[in-house]
Amino acid sequence: MIEDAIWEKINSSLYDFLLVYDFDKLLFNFNVISKIFDEGYEVFIYKDIEEYRIFYETKIRDMNKKVVLIVTEKVYLPWDVKQDYHEVWIRLKDLFFNLDVDVIKQIDVEYFDVIYQKMKSLNRVLNYEETCNFILRYIYNIDISVINNLQDLIKQLLRLYFKGTELPQVLSDFIKNKLVFLPPEVSCILNSKGEFFKFFQTEFDKFVGKDKYDKMDGEDYIDFLDPEIRVYLDDLIMDNIIKLTKPTELNNSLPIKQLGLVFNLKSQEEEYKHLRNRLKKLLCEIKNYKDWFEVAEIFGRIINLCCILNDDEYETLSHEINVKFKDWLFKNYGKLPYLSYSNGPIMVHHIQPYIINLLKKENKNKVAFILVDGMSEFNWTIIKEYLENMDLRIEKKSCFAWIPTITSISRQSIFSAEPPLRFKTTMFSTNYDEKHFKRFFMNSGYKEKEIAYIRSIKTFEEENLRRALEEDCKVLCVVVDVIDEFVHGQIFNYKGLQNQINFYMSEGYLQKFLEELFKENYEVFIASDHGNVLTVGQGNVKEGVYIDTLSNRVKIYPKDIPIESPTGIKIIKWGGIGLPDEYNYVVSDDNLSFHDKGKTILTHGGISIEEIIVPFVRIMPSL
Repeated sequence: MIEDAIWEKINSSLYDFLLVYDFDKLLFNFNVISKIFDEGYEVFIYKDIEEYRIFYETKIRDMNKKVVLIVTEKVYLPWDVKQDYHEVWIRLKDLFFNLDVDVIKQIDVEYFDVIYQKMKSLNRVLNYEETCNFILRYIYNIDISVINNLQDLIKQLLRLYFKGTELPQVLSDFIKNKLVFLPPEVSCILNSKGEFFKFFQTEFDKFVGKDKYDKMDGEDYIDFLDPEIRVYLDDLIMDNIIKLTKPTELNNSLPIKQLGLVFNLKSQEEEYKHLRNRLKKLLCEIKNYKDWFEVAEIFGRIINLCCILNDDEYETLSHEINVKFKDWLFKNYGKLPYLSYSNGPIMVHHIQPYIINLLKKENKNKVAFILVDGMSEFNWTIIKEYLENMDLRIEKKSCFAWIPTITSISRQSIFSAEPPLRFKTTMFSTNYDEKHFKRFFMNSGYKEKEIAYIRSIKTFEEENLRRALEEDCKVLCVVVDVIDEFVHGQIFNYKGLQNQINFYMSEGYLQKFLEELFKENYEVFIASDHGNVLTVGQGNVKEGVYIDTLSNRVKIYPKDIPIESPTGIKIIKWGGIGLPDEYNYVVSDDNLSFHDKGKTILTHGGISIEEIIVPFVRIMPSL
């Protein structure tokens, strides 16, 4: 295993204090980080000496602890710090010595173990082209030598994208260069699964709209009667990846009869049953954090369907999910901040660094970041339906909010691009968000006058937002608080929240604003700081001196205040991972809240999947 190989390189002599220079971020892999924790080490990512001194004095000195100090870039390290540690360099070229390192650098670290194991069979050094072919074959199961036409490529990409996997740019570019038969107008299918399925949808619409089915001519790119494509169609339609515009009119068409599809079965009830079965199967096969992203997304769609169908089974499903999710969190949440975000943010404080890296990679410099306060996966499902009526490309990912899932902590973490531990003096206020946001982008090369931060947005017609657009800022942050207001003002349940979001989206505020941003050539990203969950009040914990978080799901006490739980009140003492240790963090267990007993409310602050896993979306105009 690669984590064993890395561990052997950095700690072959079993030192208690390790200074690891890791410019390739090899340690930022779930299995590697797990190995370090399992060996009993504290992990600290070094950025500046003052922060390190505080860490050392409060966490390490006289506490008999072992430390791995990680340096990821050129930075000043005082002589006395170096004297305390055994220095080690860990580099890609030392591990993947038989492969082209420039290619490996662009591959997600989660695949490194498989690449490392497969590389052992090599008896020579591979060049750039050979390395690309090697990774395509063993990681993505794509063999270019058997792709002889566009139909062959479509089948290989369909299998890949259906699983949710995407190719890194280095490999998509490599395939484009190798396949000379690929029409320029079709090459976009290699860019992302979103581009592929947009193209697939267009071709499918052309196919099912024919009055009769003739042999594929030059205008058609996909043969949908090919058994290797046909086998995916039912699931693509049921999962709403491929949509049917007028299903009842299609059942009598010859193309549909030849495919053997019966579209009128795709009712909302059928879609709900399909998603529920997928969810239950996935819960039995959880392997890593990405599986939880899929669970959260599917469950968000289920909640939406339950609201439409007036079914409250989501309550039972929520309990079933969160029993397993809570157990997983206690074992693994502390590893998430250290994971690589090269292919997408894992936690919310990774969002802005990911955006900056993407802009640099694509040689772009104008960005609009829309932060929708309190938006859950369920809420995004509703919003997405309206955006899909526009001619847009939507690339959606997920990430973990910071616990406790309250605005002042998780949102401040987004704008500072740091864990809460690093802004502990401002942790319970949202008044520093603008300062954090501007500092981050100024440190990324922008001038202060090029950055605009606008909060409390509802209709996108607010005067200060209009002014920022007229001034043509290069970096625009828009904080939208309507969903959070809907949540805290909701006196019913998810159904009431769904109705409010539907009404808001039907007014077209967001849609019109997106069109304006695209006209001004902004790269647009939408994110959330935390979600929301439907809870039942269980009464309150002992009052006294505690931090007022305006949340019914969490109480935060100074460390010297004893925690007492009245009989019948179910609480969780959260470990404070990534948080200042001056406080005790008490979370209401299950789907319960510190509220009037028996009263149902929507809230946030706890550790349910509905609160913690939130959407992160890039939206682009169609090509």
